[in-house]
Amino acid sequence: MKESDWAILNTLYHEPNITKAAEQLYMTQPSLTKRLRQIEDEFDTTIAIRNSRGIALTPQGEYLARKAGEMLRQFKEIHQQVMEMNDGNKGTLKIGVTNSYGRFQLPSLLNQYKTMYPNNQFEIVSGLSSDVLRKVNLNELYIGFIRGDHDFQGVKHLISVDPGYIVSKRKIVLDDLPNIPRIEYELDPLTVKLLDSWWVEHFTVLPRKGLVVNHGDTCREMIANGMGYGIFLVPEFIEDTVDLYKLPMYTKDNKAFTRNTWMICNNESYKIPFVKNFIDFVSMTK
Repeated sequence: MKESDWAILNTLYHEPNITKAAEQLYMTQPSLTKRLRQIEDEFDTTIAIRNSRGIALTPQGEYLARKAGEMLRQFKEIHQQVMEMNDGNKGTLKIGVTNSYGRFQLPSLLNQYKTMYPNNQFEIVSGLSSDVLRKVNLNELYIGFIRGDHDFQGVKHLISVDPGYIVSKRKIVLDDLPNIPRIEYELDPLTVKLLDSWWVEHFTVLPRKGLVVNHGDTCREMIANGMGYGIFLVPEFIEDTVDLYKLPMYTKDNKAFTRNTWMICNNESYKIPFVKNFIDFVSMTK
């Protein structure tokens, strides 16, 4: 059987619904059904039976589906070993990024790299830094761009040191913050902890809760409409705004309050030539 056939069985094991499984596999439902029947013919057995909820795997189907994960890992290992033998000029870079890095920094970076290595392809996954870190550790991604000083054992390069800003519609002073609603957006747990530590350094009361939104852009627009203040550790969100007041953040000992951005890669992935090429390129251009 082909690798794609094992991928079908593995997907059906985790998603026993033909329609949803087809979406995950980027196939049409008829194509998936037809291929499943061909696999059944190949093994001369029934793999799945339709029911009101979707499908149910037969004992034979469940056995094959469990084996599918093992087979896919073997295929991945074979691919990786072959990639390590080539010169790094061709391959698919699986990269994880935070939403903000994917929006502001990554596009131009990939464009520059593509001019040097036109045969390289990219698979981009976005999420919180903790999610990207986990996927790099599990070898689901070759490279990650994360915010904050996470514990990581592997190849790690500092990309930038980003200053923090308190942003509001009108001029404010630091002592006013406990009395003004804070507009928050989704942040990685480590960044939340970092901001909490900064707050405790400066205040003895909790921040006044305001709106909670899902993205920095939304937070900025709420601030522009006078709904409260926000804290930004990605300057690109606010660098072109002339109608908002930006108060630089400092630690208790009057040092700039910053957060680091890192590029990470596990040690095994770094052995792959096209992965190493990309990391070396970013390290030289940052």
